[in-house]
Amino acid sequence: MNLAFAGSRGSYKGEFETKFDIVMDDIQIDSGSHVDGNIDMGIYALTTTFALIQKKHELGVGIGFLILNMGSSFKTTDVNGELIDLGGNHLFPMPFLAVSGRLNFGKLRFAGSGGGAIFGGEKDGLDYDVKYYTIDIKGVYDFYKGDNWSYSASLGYRRLFMDMYMENEMGWAKENDIQRSLY
Repeated sequence: MNLAFAGSRGSYKGEFETKFDIVMDDIQIDSGSHVDGNIDMGIYALTTTFALIQKKHELGVGIGFLILNMGSSFKTTDVNGELIDLGGNHLFPMPFLAVSGRLNFGKLRFAGSGGGAIFGGEKDGLDYDVKYYTIDIKGVYDFYKGDNWSYSASLGYRRLFMDMYMENEMGWAKENDIQRSLY
């Protein structure tokens, strides 16, 4: 059995022209508006995997719990030059399904894990449909391996994907975020 905690934070800023109305808390940014946007995302997961195969090479499946913390801010001006600032902070708790594996070759090993989570429900007057998945692959070299600890170096690749659809009686919005990085 393996127990793992993972966390990731990212901030994304940019300017765009809206293709549709953005509505939050009964305030609207009209389609065609020039908007300065900022999204802050924190993703935290606690998972446990159980070994199905545990010999020289390993394969496991598991469950866990993921929390997506997403903050957003969208700013523009209306026809009178007044600032419109929409946004907020939302927590999305989700069950998480995981798979893990490891190929061992003496001091060198390759490990991979992946999983996904889904949230569907209402928060702050909006109906949400959120999908999230992650894939993590790494190579590890053990310089020293003792009975209870090891000294090693690793290089890995992580891909995170989040798809979110929000809707209320005034309109809808859709967002896709992809993060790819070496670590």
